[in-house]
Amino acid sequence: MALGVPCHDPWEINYRVNRLEDPVPAGSTFTFPWGEIEYVSASNLRGQYWEIYLKRHYAFKTTEVAPTIIDAGANVGMSVIWFKQTYPGSRITAYEADPMIAAILSRNLKAAAINDVQVQQAAVWDHDGSVSFDDAGSDKGAISAQGGASVPCIDLSGHLPERVDMLKMDIEGAEYAVIEKLSRDQTLRQVQNISAEYHIQRHQMDQFLDSMRLLRDSGMEVAFTADLGPHLGLAPLEAALDVVGREQMLAQVYAWRQP
Repeated sequence: MALGVPCHDPWEINYRVNRLEDPVPAGSTFTFPWGEIEYVSASNLRGQYWEIYLKRHYAFKTTEVAPTIIDAGANVGMSVIWFKQTYPGSRITAYEADPMIAAILSRNLKAAAINDVQVQQAAVWDHDGSVSFDDAGSDKGAISAQGGASVPCIDLSGHLPERVDMLKMDIEGAEYAVIEKLSRDQTLRQVQNISAEYHIQRHQMDQFLDSMRLLRDSGMEVAFTADLGPHLGLAPLEAALDVVGREQMLAQVYAWRQP
């Protein structure tokens, strides 16, 4: 908002989001057309707005009036709000492991006048119970044996509805175990569309290829885009190719079933 005038142009919003700087004080908000969003990281908010609203990473075709959507790793709620704006009748379950971020997610949905989303403060995983969690306090919180916190976790396969029109996953490395369990239980066949971020460190390339094979074996078509960068930490050894260096890969994987 500038001079008291709310902005509705998506590219002007993008410009304003890009002017935000880290670190941000607790309780920081940004005004979108639908209301204020509380956020914890300016860089995360920039990336989420670009990927979700401008690049439309989670858009999918459906004839369902009330598509079922699982948002695993919902963070502060940008994806959930976009889903409800784009598919108003959608039935959404949003999982967020970090208790502090999950509380912000709930407040942001309330501020956006969204009251029909089921929010669960839990990590999506391959069993029910609890799990060690590195609560980074942004979008980097992850299941980790070295984590300093313990959070509830759910076996997504055991909690999956009979039909899922979109499974969105941004779960910081847990995607491998979750897809493997869905495949093993044959519940992956209940999922019609997937948009998932994959963390691919050098030693995980075979694991990534195995995960793509599991998606294909379930009858899904697969495509992905990927970026090299320092996001996952630098690899211990320099690659022979200068363009790779010590960087590692983040991939956005898209999988779908042909009608």
